Amino acid sequence: MLSVPKSPFLIVGILEALAAAAGMAAAANLSGPSTTVLSQTFLVWQIFFSIIFLGRRYSVNQILGCTLVALGVIVSVASGSGAAHSLNEAGVLWILLMVLSFLLQGAGSHLYR
Repeated sequence: MLSVPKSPFLIVGILEALAAAAGMAAAANLSGPSTTVLSQTFLVWQIFFSIIFLGRRYSVNQILGCTLVALGVIVSVASGSGAAHSLNEAGVLWILLMVLSFLLQGAGSHLYR
């Protein structure tokens, strides 16, 4: 165990810590339904990073499904009803910070597999 390189664990730990901090800061300024809608971006980041880091190939149906999820998040954020109404009130900064937290989680989960 002592011969195993520690730097990959350090990098993943830093990414996860930054993701948790960003997510908590954003969640404090967003409503519960808003965070649930924005959490769907994690799927997009998972697929993106698995293509980049793991060389994974996805079928057209899988990419189409991911695209529909991304479009659903965009439509929900852009519309003015329900959870999206509170997203509009929260401001772009907190929305982007929440999406960034899921980006960091996605990167951390695929970086050293």
